[in-house]
Amino acid sequence: MTDAVTQRAEQDLVCDQASTRIRQVGVISHYQGGRQGTVERATFSAEGCGGSEVYSVECVRGVCFANKDVPQKDKKTPSYYDDQPGAQQ
Repeated sequence: MTDAVTQRAEQDLVCDQASTRIRQVGVISHYQGGRQGTVERATFSAEGCGGSEVYSVECVRGVCFANKDVPQKDKKTPSYYDDQPGAQQ
């Protein structure tokens, strides 16, 4: 999972691997995905070269995909993007 995040963060942050820090934000969740078998999901953050991003990672049959975790504007529950917990936007 961290390899997928590292590769994506290097591209998004325009930073080399030595300068990029990857940190797991959430717990790895395991789901049964029908034909796909077990699906693993987790959230990671990446920092480096003056920028930072949050990624949702999903692994199916050993292949992991890291996607940017974009905050939603119309929501009822707070996330790590909120400055004040419980604030509605």
